[in-house]
Amino acid sequence: MRRIFTLSAIVILLLTPSRASADIYLCNRYNQRIWMTYGYESYGAGGKCHNWVRGWFPRDPNQCAKVRSGCLCNWWSWVFGDCPYNVLRFFGEPDDMNGFWGGTQSFNTCTPWSAFEYCAFPATSCPDGRLLAWGSMTHDFPICDYTFNFLP
Repeated sequence: MRRIFTLSAIVILLLTPSRASADIYLCNRYNQRIWMTYGYESYGAGGKCHNWVRGWFPRDPNQCAKVRSGCLCNWWSWVFGDCPYNVLRFFGEPDDMNGFWGGTQSFNTCTPWSAFEYCAFPATSCPDGRLLAWGSMTHDFPICDYTFNFLP
């Protein structure tokens, strides 16, 4: 009986997250306000959406925006093939619109001028915004407790 209890305790400890927080943040480390966006590739999770995108998150220097509560993919979802691809998307632009962070995608994303959250497909026109080449980065799963810093 003691062996069953010990094994059960070990399994519970292994399945318990080590951190209370599992959020994803975008942080402004630039010298002026930045307007930031966030997205992730979800086509691989059996979904109909290729890129799920959200924005804008305006933040002053040394401020962060929590763009997702919880993990993008928990380990049990990954094991059963129920995760999006391990690609995070981002775009950032300072108030003076002189420069940007992004530009590593092979296609443009229609990025509205106002707040948005939608399923984005590669676009050739954007009547309510601009076509922008967002940045992308791969990350190991699960994507938890992650902070992306917009640096000078």
